[in-house]
Amino acid sequence: MHPALPSACGTGSYQSRKTQYTPRFAPLLPASSCTKSADEPQFGPGVYGAEAASQRFFHRSATQLTPVQAAQLAVVLPVPLHWSAARPRRYVRERAQTILRRIEDLGAMLSWTR
Repeated sequence: MHPALPSACGTGSYQSRKTQYTPRFAPLLPASSCTKSADEPQFGPGVYGAEAASQRFFHRSATQLTPVQAAQLAVVLPVPLHWSAARPRRYVRERAQTILRRIEDLGAMLSWTR
């Protein structure tokens, strides 16, 4: 978690490079800033992390995703509120196929070097 978030969410204050975050700024932060880790990517409104996205969009654990489903989740990361992994439009489907081809090519390259 970003070191400033706990303090901004009301657990004290944090001093860093001329910037001080204090509890009084908590109302200015999005609600998710105080409840979610900065390390969890957002996949949609209120959906943070790969496991939550897998459950929400594909109704299965992240460990049970197909390669296509995993690639679709990767594609939507840059703009998760605009693109959908569950209902992929043409761009998401095509980009997911590109990712899968590159993974396959990389696997072939790695097995060749062994």
